[in-house]
Amino acid sequence: ATPVGGTFTINGTAATQFNPATLGNGTHTVIYSFTDGNGCNNTAIRSVVVNPLPVLAFVSLKDTYCTSSATFTLTATRASGTFTINGITATQFNPATLGVGNYTVVYNYTDGNSCSNQISKTVAIQSKPTVNIVGLNTSYCVSDGAVALSATPVGGTFTINGTNATQFNPATLGTGTYNVKYTYIDPSDAGCFNEVTAIVQVFPLPQIEWQGIIAAYCVSQLTPVNPVVKITYANGTIDNQAQTSFIPAAVGASSQTLSITATDPITGCQRTSTFNYVINALPVLSFVNVPDEYCSQANPLTLQATPTGGQMLIQGVPTTIFNPTLFAVNQNVNIQYTFTAANGCTNTINKTIKIVENPGFQSIVNTLEVCPESSTIGYRLEAMTFLEEQALINAGNAPIYVWSNGTSGRFISIRNESDAGSYTVLIKEQSGCPVKKITFNVTVDCEPELHLPTAFSPNGDNLNDTWDIYGGDLYKLEIKVYSRWGEVVFIAYGQGEKWDGKRYGLNLPDGTYAWKAQYQNALKPGAWIYKQGTITIVR
Repeated sequence: ATPVGGTFTINGTAATQFNPATLGNGTHTVIYSFTDGNGCNNTAIRSVVVNPLPVLAFVSLKDTYCTSSATFTLTATRASGTFTINGITATQFNPATLGVGNYTVVYNYTDGNSCSNQISKTVAIQSKPTVNIVGLNTSYCVSDGAVALSATPVGGTFTINGTNATQFNPATLGTGTYNVKYTYIDPSDAGCFNEVTAIVQVFPLPQIEWQGIIAAYCVSQLTPVNPVVKITYANGTIDNQAQTSFIPAAVGASSQTLSITATDPITGCQRTSTFNYVINALPVLSFVNVPDEYCSQANPLTLQATPTGGQMLIQGVPTTIFNPTLFAVNQNVNIQYTFTAANGCTNTINKTIKIVENPGFQSIVNTLEVCPESSTIGYRLEAMTFLEEQALINAGNAPIYVWSNGTSGRFISIRNESDAGSYTVLIKEQSGCPVKKITFNVTVDCEPELHLPTAFSPNGDNLNDTWDIYGGDLYKLEIKVYSRWGEVVFIAYGQGEKWDGKRYGLNLPDGTYAWKAQYQNALKPGAWIYKQGTITIVR
């Protein structure tokens, strides 16, 4: 101070220097006292403020980074200062550019009071993690099993052609080239990551095609079969390999298997192919009830064979109806049946039928107009009488009846108008030859009959004492008798009934009474017939 030679105090304490660092933050009173040679004393006082240094801190600056970490802008809690990295001014921290090593980051800042401060931090930059795919081959065959994807360090993720995956499955992926990528991110630092990619090829198996052979043959085939296997490799090369030939007829009915294994000479991929074929037996055929001899007078015979569904030839003509009249007596007629099974195998059988005759054969035609007694009992068309049949049976030559409607008894019944038509019956001996042929040309014509007396005398003389109802072929008959006043005095419900001229046990007066009848034709149910008339009581 001036003049020199005085004394200083700071906050009342003698001092020769002002040390802000020692004094600390706050307002300090500095007093200077001086006494001159005249003994006069004076003081000068000044208040001095010591400001604190600005408080600094790095914002989001970690101790460690990887070379793969992203570039970021350096920031601190008090903006507008300056950063240096290893003494070089910087605004960004770029791990990839800086490279592996330790770096000193310093931040300097001067506030509005011209107080300056700085902070520093040592930051380590490490290499990004080393990753490796483990146990994955560079190529596979499409038939290989699935491989679990593995890598070091563990904890990363795999993708195959951009799709997340945990295994490499050649069969599912199919043939082609695949990029298998493994990405690992340090769990403690998301910015510290690395990835590795492996190129994996999936090769196809050799293509095998069986040629010159089919799945099924017939044991009748005499021509040889010459199988050839066509092998196509991954590079398009084709190899044709002949296999052992065979003749189905020589091998016999059986199931057979051929097998071949082909290995691609370049990829090493291998495929085994089998071909199964069967040599089918011919279908077993037989005629059903086809006789060795057949009478020229017999009805046409429908020829049958098993299995059904084949073709029947009679003397080379396709037909199943054997008509003996088309051939001469003693002629041997050739029957041939051919059948092809579902497996395509065909077989043929032959049989000869000899045409014979019965010299005593008779043919009779009867024309009949019949009226059945009822639809239950009917009218019988008889091939022969019961006594005639018994005589033949007793003689040891029981007749055989073959009716055109398929029945086989001594007679058939005509029951209603729908049974009209032509019926033929062949009467055969036990040898099978017909002895008689009877044709019945039948018409059915029945009108119901109702007969009612016009008078009766219920006087007890046993002559015409009752009114008797007669009729035939009636169905659902109902007759009502009325008095002159329209009262019903008697009802009958069937033919054969009688009226004694009484009502409630009392004689009705003599006179004329009306009657009405309704009924149906027994052969034409449903069609009603109505009639009416009068009856006179005379005592």
